[in-house]
Amino acid sequence: MNLNRILPSDQRKKEEEKFLDLASKRNHRSVQTSTLEVRKLAGIHLLMGIMHLPQVQLYWSRGTRTPSVADHMTRNRFYELRNHLHFVDTSATTACQKEDKLHLVRPIVDCVQAACRALPRSKELSNRRTDDPIFRKM
Repeated sequence: MNLNRILPSDQRKKEEEKFLDLASKRNHRSVQTSTLEVRKLAGIHLLMGIMHLPQVQLYWSRGTRTPSVADHMTRNRFYELRNHLHFVDTSATTACQKEDKLHLVRPIVDCVQAACRALPRSKELSNRRTDDPIFRKM
């Protein structure tokens, strides 16, 4: 999966820097991380969204271990980074932002939506029902 297709590199770098800045401000303690680790965290979240195990810790447990997740980050490190994951400054929220249920992840949602809209659309569209002989008689 190519993260550059979903999140362009300039936008990704901006979000990574914002994440690192906000993570260091939270609880006045620094979270030592790198942009590579933030990319791994994003990839793990994407993979978890696709696989849908019922509990997060199952990706690291013995019976349901997922090498694509467990080999790249430990469970405790994943939880630590996830707890410090912020894309907006929560100390300065406006009334408009409070109404938007996705305001905490809005920058990422906007980037993903823009990437999906930029995908090429096929001009050869068909309705399967018209191709099926059963529906032609109707």
